[in-house]
Amino acid sequence: MPIVYEQPLNERMRTFLRLEFLYTQASITASRPTLGVRARRLRALLEILAITARGDSRSEVLKELERHVNVLKEYQTKTGSTPAASSP
Repeated sequence: MPIVYEQPLNERMRTFLRLEFLYTQASITASRPTLGVRARRLRALLEILAITARGDSRSEVLKELERHVNVLKEYQTKTGSTPAASSP
């Protein structure tokens, strides 16, 4: 069941939610080869490009990604696991 948000509190969160929605839409339509689905996928990808082309959005996304990478690295060092050790 998808997570439903009543009303995001700020523009940053609305942008991230929109990017998540568009990415999901583009991913789902990737496996369906019909013309209408291709058009929807292209529209979603172009909208992602338009959002990320804005300088403020791009810097916000990069900051957030860096924050998540740092959190994951910190978790990895605390648990002592390596990517190779965690895969079966």
